Amino acid sequence: MADSNHLRIGFFGTSDFALETLTALYEHPIDIKFVVSQNPKPSGRGQKVNFSPVYKFAKFHNLNTFTPENINNLEFINKIKNFEIDFLIIVAYGKIINERILKLPKFFSLNIHASILPKWRGAAPIQRSILNGDNETGISIIVVEPKLDSGPIVLSKKIKINRNDNTGFLHKKLSTLGSKLILEAISNISKNNYTLIKQDEAKSSYAKKISKTETKISWTDSAQSIHRMVRAFTPWPGAWTFWKKEEKKIRFKILESEIIEKFNENSMCLNIGQSDRNLIVKCKKNYLKLKKIQLEGKKVISGDEFINGFKLKNYDFD
Repeated sequence: MADSNHLRIGFFGTSDFALETLTALYEHPIDIKFVVSQNPKPSGRGQKVNFSPVYKFAKFHNLNTFTPENINNLEFINKIKNFEIDFLIIVAYGKIINERILKLPKFFSLNIHASILPKWRGAAPIQRSILNGDNETGISIIVVEPKLDSGPIVLSKKIKINRNDNTGFLHKKLSTLGSKLILEAISNISKNNYTLIKQDEAKSSYAKKISKTETKISWTDSAQSIHRMVRAFTPWPGAWTFWKKEEKKIRFKILESEIIEKFNENSMCLNIGQSDRNLIVKCKKNYLKLKKIQLEGKKVISGDEFINGFKLKNYDFD
């Protein structure tokens, strides 16, 4: 990448999605002046303090690393201002960034967004695209403006969403694509070889954050709708249902499924294929094969293991 060794970069990011880009920047002759990640928070039963993937990478490679409680603090802003950066790269940081920070770089503050903007602005573009039944998604590199995901587009590239792609798969695929496009974007901008494309507000849509309340499966929905839920909520937070065993209700997640259009069934909700021991559930329209499931607090098992382990006969899901 021509002249990239002269570029001074500041980086804001927190998650695995952001780490892919930081790694790509680090592996190129680019001067990463500082890295900002969200401050660590205690989590889990032991309330252990966990640092973000971005923070761990930056510290391991001896990069200037900050985890400010308040990124709008004037002392912090002045500190990173002294680095005199050419670009600020923002990827899955998780907080709104002050306009004073966005104006620090010589060129632009750039964001990697996992959709083809202006469609699916917001926190959950991958999940919403799957739930909506979209056939394609992609990456947009945009100039960051105060309004959420509304800045002009520097680069974008589409990819196909296949019938069984889930969020985990697309997350990895898009993070890799984003890391490549950001390198192309900063190279083009630094050589004044770019065009900014204004977003069409009339075509914008919002990808609101996923709520756990919307992840419970209703078997009165179509198999297609439930299959999309399974794909959208895998690996997190998981599309879930109850297995009714006698007087008990046992909660479990469905991690992989397959739509079955024809199945020899009776009036029961739960149907077990006798020949190949498939776990197949009747839905409002068509049927759903449950290929991988996880009972609460247990390991992931196949539908066949579920049938054999619990000697299923006529139990229902709810």
